[in-house]
Amino acid sequence: MNGAGTLLSLRNTQEEEPPDPQLMRLDNMLIAEGVAGPEKGGGAGAAANASAAASAGGQPENAIEHSDYRAKLAQIRQIYHQELEKYEQACNEFTTHVMNLLREQSRTRPITPKEIERMVQIIHKKFNSIQVQLKQSTCEAVMILRSRFLDASSASKGQMGKARKTTAAPVLAEGPAGRVKQKGKTLPVGFYREDKP
Repeated sequence: MNGAGTLLSLRNTQEEEPPDPQLMRLDNMLIAEGVAGPEKGGGAGAAANASAAASAGGQPENAIEHSDYRAKLAQIRQIYHQELEKYEQACNEFTTHVMNLLREQSRTRPITPKEIERMVQIIHKKFNSIQVQLKQSTCEAVMILRSRFLDASSASKGQMGKARKTTAAPVLAEGPAGRVKQKGKTLPVGFYREDKP
């Protein structure tokens, strides 16, 4: 059995498969946010657009916030690309390992190229779910960063009172697990604190 012919037929099979719509949406979101796509100015351009949309005026505080936002977005981008590289490497290594095992088994029992193609498709579908999780968590990280940046920007403009800021942050940090039931209603843990506005 020719390994190069099998790899060529596997590539043709993968090209024929329609792209996963969920992955396409996630890819489009990551490109729009500047996390995926071309390196040159992609992330910086998206960060600049988001920071310009979030605030007006050239105050020094805003400049610091913008650079902080850009730095954190660049960090998300770097982590995403590192994890994506690890994912692709693991997928390729595992696929190669399985194909080598199948070739060894083909010495004792016949294995058709179609069976190998099917096995590779199964492997890629399993790894595809990992890729979706990676991209979803990256999109969530960008949305959280943007939300925090917009909240900080509006707070610095005086649109949010100081008391609301001090009580909202711990409640948000507690997340859904930090909610308690009181009188049949679900309320944030910090709702009955003395320092509420």
